[in-house]
Amino acid sequence: HDGIPQGLQLTNNIYSDIKTIEELKDKQPPLRWQWEMPIRGIMHHLSNTEEMEGVKSVTLICSKESLGHAHLFINICKKYKQLNEVAFHVLAQKNHQTKLIDFHTKADVDSAQGYDFEAFDELSYAFWILLGEFKKKKYHDHETMIDITSGQKPNSIVATTMTFNRNIKALYFKTNRPFNVISYDLIMSFSNTVDLCV
Repeated sequence: HDGIPQGLQLTNNIYSDIKTIEELKDKQPPLRWQWEMPIRGIMHHLSNTEEMEGVKSVTLICSKESLGHAHLFINICKKYKQLNEVAFHVLAQKNHQTKLIDFHTKADVDSAQGYDFEAFDELSYAFWILLGEFKKKKYHDHETMIDITSGQKPNSIVATTMTFNRNIKALYFKTNRPFNVISYDLIMSFSNTVDLCV
């Protein structure tokens, strides 16, 4: 109901809800919730002040299939007292143009379309537009983290390549205990052609 699986009662505290979800995953039958990992990722940044000074904004990049549920996810996030000051955005297509949409209500994304997560070029272009929009909003590269926990391989590859030679980091959340975070900061260098043998 409203994006929340049966048997899960959410509160207004993100930390206690993650603990409850962990407990329900250990029961039989286990509770599975597709939004656990994105919520866990947001929570990680709330408590990881060394890496980032709190969460200023969250931007969702949705597939064509998942865009219709973005408002449910954002509404759940907005109920958490820890996210009261966070701005939510959705990167989507409107009239065949990529737009960074400031999300306030479902109506903001009703006429938008998500992305084909197997279309490498489409996703690459969308990410470049996103980084340009971040620059306009004065969101700096060193403050940007791309979570590639969910989705298909092409979107994970595109997201990771956006970190090449930039101060943007990518992270992956392990979906099983101990739910560790693996963070990537990729640097692409060119080989020294002087030492090449022909």
